Amino acid sequence: MSVVGVVGAQPLAKLADTYGKVPTIIGGIGILGASVASIPFCSASAEMWTLIPTLGCWSLGTTMLGTSPMTHTVDIAKLEHRAHATSLLRTSGDIGMLSGALLSGMVADASSMDMAMRLNGGMLLAGSLWYAYRNSSPTHAHTGPPR
Repeated sequence: MSVVGVVGAQPLAKLADTYGKVPTIIGGIGILGASVASIPFCSASAEMWTLIPTLGCWSLGTTMLGTSPMTHTVDIAKLEHRAHATSLLRTSGDIGMLSGALLSGMVADASSMDMAMRLNGGMLLAGSLWYAYRNSSPTHAHTGPPR
């Protein structure tokens, strides 16, 4: 997975600069969500040929999400609010990771690890669709140069 991150970081940054940060974020969340949701299917078959591409897609999705959310936040925040906006983004990410791990563990204990992975993948895909919808609305989408 690290190889995908190291090799893919530069081309994916170019992709974000060329096509925009929002499409890169939406694509990254979508790829990550699909790969997380498909992990239970890989563990059901003990074949490595299904796990390796799934983990490669997982790494591709996380690499796409490496810098795009932060640069998008900096682009849309006013100059005097950038430090506050980036700290809120990082804090909300940390809270999401902590609560997500807690809830995933609770789901895994109550049902199964496969159900927890499917639920995580579904939540990521739902988040990707919500973010795409929110950024397609002219009242919410940021257009134009940074403020």
